[in-house]
Amino acid sequence: KLTERLGDPELAKKLTMLQLQEYFHNLEQKKGSDCLCPLCGSTHWYIPASPDSIEHPLILTMPIPAQKGIGIWVYPIYCKECAHMILLEASQIVKHFVDAGKL
Repeated sequence: KLTERLGDPELAKKLTMLQLQEYFHNLEQKKGSDCLCPLCGSTHWYIPASPDSIEHPLILTMPIPAQKGIGIWVYPIYCKECAHMILLEASQIVKHFVDAGKL
């Protein structure tokens, strides 16, 4: 099933820095302007790399209360000016690239 594949950690780990940058850039293009940091107004964002490979973005796990061992994977993106962080839910980005035949 596609929904099971989208939750597969191996697919999320295959996403590259370039793909996540492309995804973020496409969101900005759809909006028609650069993404502004809600705290400081900067448009300078940073995608941290995985400790295992600079070619892949860092993945964080957000635990689900009362669900031992279960969490949601997210890709963090930080504002370079004030360190505000936005989180992009991994399975939605994986779905985008699976649907496009790029993952």
